[in-house]
Amino acid sequence: MKFAFCLFKYFPFGGLQRDFLRITKACLARSHQVDVYTGSWQGEIPDGLQVSTLPVWGFTNHRRYESFAKRLGKSLAGKHYDAVV
Repeated sequence: MKFAFCLFKYFPFGGLQRDFLRITKACLARSHQVDVYTGSWQGEIPDGLQVSTLPVWGFTNHRRYESFAKRLGKSLAGKHYDAVV
């Protein structure tokens, strides 16, 4: 299967981020393809993950997340994923 995981930002010590990493590693261990879309990534990228960092702009979190959502929509258009998480 082909999965797209979308995360506003990744940093190695967040609880959501640790759960995300555990789930993606489980998918990779089962030979699934995993693509990650994020606004920023801190730390090492695990083997097998395809990480796309989307540039976002805005002075407030709200505007940055809105920018991320718009760019994400454009990035996912035309790509065929079995699931987008």
